[in-house]
Amino acid sequence: MKLKELNEKVNKRPKEWREGQAYFNYLYEDEPELADEIRGTNIDPFYQDDNIESFIKFLVFVNY
Repeated sequence: MKLKELNEKVNKRPKEWREGQAYFNYLYEDEPELADEIRGTNIDPFYQDDNIESFIKFLVFVNY
């Protein structure tokens, strides 16, 4: 899965998931090691949707 597919999955996420939570969960499904590198950092969007922009920029940086 790459960023385009990740965005598509987030747009179809379950209604009980926040956007940041969906981004992290779907990344974890595809790339658990990468998600673990992000977990708990200042770009982790799981608990803070404000981190989504930084999270996506990081994914672009690592050519995800």
